[in-house]
Amino acid sequence: MNYDRYSEDPFNSPLLNGNASSLGGNGVLEPTYKGVSQPGRTPNIIKSGGGGGCVKEGPFSDMVVSLGPTSMSTATGVAKNPRRDGTGSNPRCLRRDINPNAAMGAKADRAFHLINENKEMDGFYNELLGMPPPRNDPYPWGIHTAGHYIAAVDPGGDPMTSPGDPLFYFHHTALDRLWWIWQMQDPDVRLNAVPSGNMSMPMVKNRRADEDPMETLVDMEWLGPPIKLRETHDQLGGYGGAFCYIYV
Repeated sequence: MNYDRYSEDPFNSPLLNGNASSLGGNGVLEPTYKGVSQPGRTPNIIKSGGGGGCVKEGPFSDMVVSLGPTSMSTATGVAKNPRRDGTGSNPRCLRRDINPNAAMGAKADRAFHLINENKEMDGFYNELLGMPPPRNDPYPWGIHTAGHYIAAVDPGGDPMTSPGDPLFYFHHTALDRLWWIWQMQDPDVRLNAVPSGNMSMPMVKNRRADEDPMETLVDMEWLGPPIKLRETHDQLGGYGGAFCYIYV
């Protein structure tokens, strides 16, 4: 996902133009969908880009969404999940709002500043998430939030089920690329850098205070065997060589 190249017109990006090689197009207009609330920011909403309803174009126009919605969903008019935690079967259409108001928060100037103006991990992490909210910025979302809501609604606008939209993986790969570029500015120091836990949006700690954070066990449950955090960071050959890549 190249945010900057198509940020002013994401409707015509190769990912979202609705043709046969895309990930599908916009959702149909849903008048009740107003956008994504952003408490504590100015402006305090990512206004709708004119979609919000079911996707009718492209390879995923017939996609069935099952998980969710949860209480964090941005969708309107979606039936409640039969389970309180949102994990019950709840088949429905894929809904999207392709949104330049979100995409403008991930333009190249913001990526450039993120990579070049943060010398340590906490600053990089905070700015990526837009915390604290930048002032005097018409799109103060932070690149992470901006990328998620380029095609929000259901399930993409629900933090708990957003991987249910295939676009999620293109967004998070783009974030991973930005992180990799930042790491490569000083790989000896940054390759294994992790947030301290004292950021604006702290991460959950599940380790002893005196433990090396790289020894923390990451348990992905049914997705794979537990591995140490150090292994997840080793893009240059970790996990027995199965996890190895570079970005260009």
